[in-house]
Amino acid sequence: MAERPIRFLHIADIHLGFRQYNSFERERDFFLSFESAIERYALPLHEGDPPQVDFVIIAGDLFDSRTLQPITLSRTTHVLSLLKEEGIPVFAIEGNHDAARWHRDQEPNWYDYLAGEEMMIYLRDYTRDGQIHLEPWSDEELRGSYYDFNDEIRIVGTHWYGATAHNMLGQLEEALAGLPPKPFNIVMFHGGLTDYVNEMHAGISYEQLLPLREYIQYFALGHVHKRYERQNWVFNPGSLESCKIREYFEEHGLFVIEVGDGEVAESFHHTDYYSRPFISMHMDCDLYKTPEEVEAAVHELVADQGKAQLHKIKATWPEDIDYAAPVCQLEFTGTLGFPFSEIPMKSLEPWIKEQLGAFMLRYINDTTPLDYGQEEDYKERDGRIDRALLEKKIFQALFHLDTRFRPWSDPLSRFATTLKQRLIDDEIAEEELGEIIEKIDELLKTEGKIEEDPEEQEALTQELGALLNETDGQEDITAAPAEESAQTSFLEEGV
Repeated sequence: MAERPIRFLHIADIHLGFRQYNSFERERDFFLSFESAIERYALPLHEGDPPQVDFVIIAGDLFDSRTLQPITLSRTTHVLSLLKEEGIPVFAIEGNHDAARWHRDQEPNWYDYLAGEEMMIYLRDYTRDGQIHLEPWSDEELRGSYYDFNDEIRIVGTHWYGATAHNMLGQLEEALAGLPPKPFNIVMFHGGLTDYVNEMHAGISYEQLLPLREYIQYFALGHVHKRYERQNWVFNPGSLESCKIREYFEEHGLFVIEVGDGEVAESFHHTDYYSRPFISMHMDCDLYKTPEEVEAAVHELVADQGKAQLHKIKATWPEDIDYAAPVCQLEFTGTLGFPFSEIPMKSLEPWIKEQLGAFMLRYINDTTPLDYGQEEDYKERDGRIDRALLEKKIFQALFHLDTRFRPWSDPLSRFATTLKQRLIDDEIAEEELGEIIEKIDELLKTEGKIEEDPEEQEALTQELGALLNETDGQEDITAAPAEESAQTSFLEEGV
C-alpha cells in the first residue's frame, strides 16, 4: 500500500475568548468550533488509526485579545494538548487581535508561553537594522522564523505588519531568497488581498505577491473571515466561527491540504464542524402606519423568512454533531410615524424565540422617525428616506455648529457614522473603544491648526481615519463618499 502524501490542516481567526453579544454561551461556541474542527480533521478518527494530518498551521488570531481570561487559556491548552498527545505539531503566528502591541521583539506573549509548554511552534520574522531576517527554529531558545518539517517542506512565519504590509513584501522576498532551498515552502501571513481588505488592514494586491511566487508554494493567509484562494498557492480559509452575523452567510471554515511533487496536489475546504447557526430577518417599516400593523408583519416575516432559514439549517446540519439552537437577529429599518417603543417587543421576543427554537434574539432599531429632520430633502427616487445620508448630515450639522470643528465637520461626521455602526456590529472591543476615545480627544485638541494649514488638516483627517482602521472594520472612512446627492446644502438650510 502506497504511503499517503503529506497532509496538513490550515485554520485561522479562531478568536478564542470572544464573548460575542456579552454571552458566555457564545464565548464557549468559539472553543467548541476549534475543538470540533481539530477532532474531525486532524486527530485520528478511530482508536488505533493514525492522525489525519501531519501538522496544523494557525495563521493568526488564535485569541480574540492579547489579554486572556483563565478559562480561555484552559480551553486553548485542552485542544492543543489533544494534538500534542497524537504527535501532531502546531505551527502558529500572531494576528492583529492577539499580537503584542509594543516592543514585539522583546515582549513575551501567550504564543511564547504555549511554545514553552511544547504545545506549538511559534514562528515570526525579526527586524534588524530596518531589514527582515529569517532565523531557523531553535529548540533550545524556543524561537525562530522557519521550521524544516522534513527534507521537502519548510514552514515560515511572519509577524503582524498592519498598514506596512505592502511595503515589506520586497524585504520578505529578499529574506526568502537567502534561505537554503526547499521544494515546498509554506509562508504564514496575517493579512489579505486588497479585493477583501484595504491597505490599512494589511491589504496587499495579488500583483504585489507575484514576485514571491518563486519562493512560496503555499501562502497561508488569515485575517479576512471569508474563504478565498488564488491560483492554487494563495489560500485563506476564513474564520471558524462567525464573529459578525453577516459572516455566517459567507463561506468560512478550514482547509485540508495534500502536498505532492513540490506543489499543492489537493485542497479540501470544510465547513461541517460545530458552528452556531444564525437566522437574520429584515423588517422595512415604511409600509406600516400603526404598531399593530408592524406586529402582524413580524408574525408573517417569522412564518415565512425565519422558518425558511430554520428549515435550511436543520436540513444541512451534520448528523453526528449535536444541534445548536440558532441566534436570531431582527433588524427594523425604514421610517416610523410613532415611537419604536410602541412596538410590543416584550411579547414578540419570547414568541419569536419559541417559533424558531432560538438560543437568543437580537433586535436592532435602525428606523428613522417620520418627523425627524427635513425628510423631503433626503428621499430616494422610490420615495423612501435615504437614512444613511440623513444620519451623516445630522452628525455634520452638529459638528458644524461648533466653530472649532467646522472645517473638519465632514470627516468627523463620517467618523461618527462609522464608529456608531461598528459598535452596533460588535466590531470594536471595549478596550479598543477606550483607546479610540483617548486618541480622538488628543486629535481634537489640535483644532486650532486646522484652518491655518490645509496640509495639517489633511494629515489630521488621515490620522482620524486610522483610528477606526486599526480595528477589524474594513471601510476606509477617510475616503470621500462614492456618490453625493445633488440637493440643497443641508448646512445652509439647517436642521
